[in-house]
Amino acid sequence: MTIAMETGRVRTDASLLRFTDFFDGDAIAWGVFLDRFGVMRQNLTVQLHGAWHGSTFQLDEVFQYGTGERETRQWLVRDTDRFSFTATCADCIGPITGRNGSDSVSMTYDYNLPMGGRRMPVSFDDRMYRLGPNRLFNRAAMKKFGVTLGHVTLFIEAQGSQTQSAPR
Repeated sequence: MTIAMETGRVRTDASLLRFTDFFDGDAIAWGVFLDRFGVMRQNLTVQLHGAWHGSTFQLDEVFQYGTGERETRQWLVRDTDRFSFTATCADCIGPITGRNGSDSVSMTYDYNLPMGGRRMPVSFDDRMYRLGPNRLFNRAAMKKFGVTLGHVTLFIEAQGSQTQSAPR
């Protein structure tokens, strides 16, 4: 059994939530974007599909917004070790750094957000928490120049059985 310390909490293999393990297969997410005043600005659903291609994990996302807009995103993820990973996507500014933790995953990254036909660079502090074997709660703070613009809140449910066949 592996035990590691993270901010004072004991982390064991049994409680470790690995990003690539949870998203290996199909999942669906639904949620909202709330502005910094708590006003709902957007609702959305996301179809997700993740799969390993050699030592790279590919996560495809299809966003459907309440306005009818549709957006796709593809993440390429590489495990650094059991407790951390890096990822990239076309609209990211530099690589993402992620941490697999005790029933949680955290990621920080800069992103070119589409807004009104342009792209606005923003920063995300993205946190996911396990709610059960196939469910996550996701809360991501979006900031610009250190000022919180709002939060994306999602509930994510893995569809069917998630595999544990990821390369280690």
